[in-house]
Amino acid sequence: MDELILVIDPDSASLNYIASTLNARGYQVSTTASAKEGYIVAVRDQPAAIIFDPMVADLPAVDFLHKLRQDRRTQSIACIALSARADPAEMQALLAAGCNEYIVKAGPAVQTLLETIPRILSGTESQLPRRSGGYLIVFLSAKGGTGTSSLCANVAEDLARAYPESNVAVADMVLPIGSIAPILGYSEPENLVTLAARPAEELTADYLFDRLPRPEKWHFGLLAGSPNPDSALALRVERVPDMIKLLRETFDYVFVDFGQALSRISLPTILEADIVVLVVASDTSTVTLSKTVWEYLHAKGAASQNVYAILNRSVGLEGMSKSDVEAIVGLPVRVTLPYMGGNFSLANNQHVPLIQKFPTESVSMMINQIAGELVDQARSLRTR
Repeated sequence: MDELILVIDPDSASLNYIASTLNARGYQVSTTASAKEGYIVAVRDQPAAIIFDPMVADLPAVDFLHKLRQDRRTQSIACIALSARADPAEMQALLAAGCNEYIVKAGPAVQTLLETIPRILSGTESQLPRRSGGYLIVFLSAKGGTGTSSLCANVAEDLARAYPESNVAVADMVLPIGSIAPILGYSEPENLVTLAARPAEELTADYLFDRLPRPEKWHFGLLAGSPNPDSALALRVERVPDMIKLLRETFDYVFVDFGQALSRISLPTILEADIVVLVVASDTSTVTLSKTVWEYLHAKGAASQNVYAILNRSVGLEGMSKSDVEAIVGLPVRVTLPYMGGNFSLANNQHVPLIQKFPTESVSMMINQIAGELVDQARSLRTR
């Protein structure tokens, strides 16, 4: 391969390691420790991609990106931030300024970088489904017991309360037994399996909008999951993508809870989502499995800019710190939810939103923060 890659890094050891790794993979490599010099090289040599550490001292990284994107000679060059810090604010600022990808110098960073470069250069990103219709927000975990369904329901509720002019739907795709209906106290017969069995001509966007129940005390339409394993076996899985498409035609925000169900059923929806909320508990096994899930999704074309990682400590006190989790998984943790004893379970058992049961709890306020940040991130990505 003959693509030229420009590497900008003030750390000489890191600079040399990245350059030698790329050389070994057949790339031509140009290096510099300065952003200003890197800009000159980019204009002169027209590299296929620029890998830069945001810690360059001579020019703020956002300003560097703005210079590249405002110059017709460099505006189309792929840019990858390789940061020593897992900083969500930095990530969002760089992505908003036109960075293609943000990778943390930890864990599988080099392997992730080597997988990212050919994907960006080949244009694989543009081959992903075009995002249109209502915003699609997917909740996913690598292991059960992370509180994914509880968070999905409560974040959707807070978003619906904060944006009352918007129509919000929650689809429970956890198999073989749905997990959101018990949280909401929903026990009616209409669910994912029964709706998927209806004739195609009957299952329209208007039909779903009219038929989705709005459980008492909750402010969104619910597409409940399968009530039992036998029912799940009857699910017409080929109808799932069409059902999600129909939901997006009539709802402004569609939350889909897959739990730990990463499969051929869920993958197309995950890759199509505006935001993938990856919920991680702090125990070692969940963190390790989350790393595997992220590496798999990234290899399939998912970008870090579309991921919102939550470290959920509300399910238990023990475990890894935020920095440990970021180093292993290779993603910035956007929010860390603190331990709150049995209050989350109490709200679930009483089928009420956390914000209603415990409005002054720090977790309640942080879930409200998450809802607002998801809206901002989804809207920002759509306008890029």
